[in-house]
Amino acid sequence: MKKKIVIALSAAMSSCALGYWLAACADKEEPPAHKHAVTFVAENAATCTEDGNIAYYACGCGKLFSDENATAEIVNHDSIILDRLGHSVVPHGAKSATCTEDGWNAHEDCLRCDYTTKTVIPAHHVYTDYICDVCAAVDPTAPYTSGLEYTEITENGQIVGYSVSKSSAETGKYIKIPNEHNGKPVTSIGNSAFKNCVDLTRIEIPYGVTSIGAEAFLNCTNLSSITIPSTATSIGVGAFQQCTSLTNIDIPSEVASIEERTFFGCSSLENATFAENSRLTAIRGYAFFNCGSLTKIEIPHGVTVIDNNAFCNCVSLKSVTIHDSIATVGNGVFNDCPIEFAEMPASVIMHITQSSMSSALKPR
Repeated sequence: MKKKIVIALSAAMSSCALGYWLAACADKEEPPAHKHAVTFVAENAATCTEDGNIAYYACGCGKLFSDENATAEIVNHDSIILDRLGHSVVPHGAKSATCTEDGWNAHEDCLRCDYTTKTVIPAHHVYTDYICDVCAAVDPTAPYTSGLEYTEITENGQIVGYSVSKSSAETGKYIKIPNEHNGKPVTSIGNSAFKNCVDLTRIEIPYGVTSIGAEAFLNCTNLSSITIPSTATSIGVGAFQQCTSLTNIDIPSEVASIEERTFFGCSSLENATFAENSRLTAIRGYAFFNCGSLTKIEIPHGVTVIDNNAFCNCVSLKSVTIHDSIATVGNGVFNDCPIEFAEMPASVIMHITQSSMSSALKPR
């Protein structure tokens, strides 16, 4: 009997618990259905290196849709991805750098973006002894040349300046003369100072130098460039004789005379130019003898004397202009010069050999 009561009580308790649970469930409300709140994601075009995407709508719950009402779900999320394009390249050949222009390696450029394998090779000079082996430009960092010897210039027992008197055998291709030595100005290049410097190709003479001595550059056969400063007033006998690589020369306005043999045998000399306000009065004998590359010459107004054989054997000289100031013309001045055009006083024409003359001769 006791056992039956226990069983009945247990059954009653279970029945009560079940009733309570069912009553509780009946009282609880169902949660509302999820409503998607979507955000528009604009289309993003793919690039060469990054993926893009099509336009779509995204809900915070993680679902994606193709419409703003969230009715068309995009189940496959990978389908919104636009794959990166990769580079569309065009090949380019290499270009060597020069002294003044950059070069580059063989490379590829993308047509769509700024991708490139190009490496710029900067323009550069190749200097030997401060002279570029390619274009002959001077190294701007070149120091003043050591190995030069100087002679004192004195007045009333006082040192007032210096003359460059000698160059050592180690000067090389380039010489840069300082404008001062021991605190005094360098004002002249002495006689034979650079004679037989056959390796010399270029020299810088400083402003302030007034004279270039006799045979100062005699037989400098590789000297191709020299600038005579505007302060120069005299150039000595044979100063540039046999400078067979010299191509151009500008004569400053204060130089009064081109002395004998100054440019004798300068076979590469193409241009000899005189300043517009030149004070030149004389061109001495053999001054331009055998300048085989000289094609024209205009003698400055004010020149009164052209001595014997001054331009003899200038085998390329075809154009000559001489002004009325001329008073004396030596023998053989234009011998063996194939002159085709000449503007000069009639008295000068008489001194040109008949074989050198042509119908282009024009008396002034």
